[in-house]
Amino acid sequence: MRSKQTDGIGNDGDDVDLSFPSFLLNLSLFALSSSLSPEINRARNSRGGASPRPKRLQTPTRALPPLRPPLHRRQAFPRVALALGAAGAAPFLALAPQVEPHVPLLPDFVREHAAALQVGYGVAIASFLGGIHWGLAASGAAWQGGAGSAPPAPFPAVRPSKAATAARYLWSVVPCLLAWPATALVGAGKGDGKGKGGGRQNEARAAGLAAATLAAAAAADAAFASRGLLPPYLMKIRVPLSFAAVGGLGLRSLDAGEER
Repeated sequence: MRSKQTDGIGNDGDDVDLSFPSFLLNLSLFALSSSLSPEINRARNSRGGASPRPKRLQTPTRALPPLRPPLHRRQAFPRVALALGAAGAAPFLALAPQVEPHVPLLPDFVREHAAALQVGYGVAIASFLGGIHWGLAASGAAWQGGAGSAPPAPFPAVRPSKAATAARYLWSVVPCLLAWPATALVGAGKGDGKGKGGGRQNEARAAGLAAATLAAAAAADAAFASRGLLPPYLMKIRVPLSFAAVGGLGLRSLDAGEER
């Protein structure tokens, strides 16, 4: 309702256009509804309304570096140990009587005492294999799950029992004691003067004893590994190296022919 007909702006100071307060009221209501609309939409979405629009993933500006494979898929056995193990098996094969004549650059001293060197080396390796168990027993190392477990832990996962530790200590000295008599056999004389017990036969017996000791050590290691008392990955290199050592000594144990 207006007191006087005007142009809507209210040029006359006494006559006020009543539509102007109404315009201000509508403008305030519009601003209020605009400010509340985001809150209303959030409440509606939280009540199971329209799902929010998923955010777009931004493409990285540069490629991410590749992830490193898990530990058990990486090379578990150190490369230096693989190289030393392969080099350690060479004397068993190179000093075998069927192979030694065909190996170049061997000194005359080595050729002359090939049997003693080969058997003595086998005794030393047997002592070394026993020492592994002594060291692991002293450190109290064990691996969860045994040889069939995966992945192998980089550090010991469990501690062995007292009985297992005692078995380790006891076995650690057995290979040395088993192979020790081979040093006396290989150093025996050329016989008793009656054609019995010749030096070549003694060398063959000594080599057979050393080979049997290394085979027993490999079997014992497999048993210890199955109980988690050796690293599971160790047997992967122990098996081929044991075949090489036992094979080289076995060739000499078969060479018990005529006296040289």
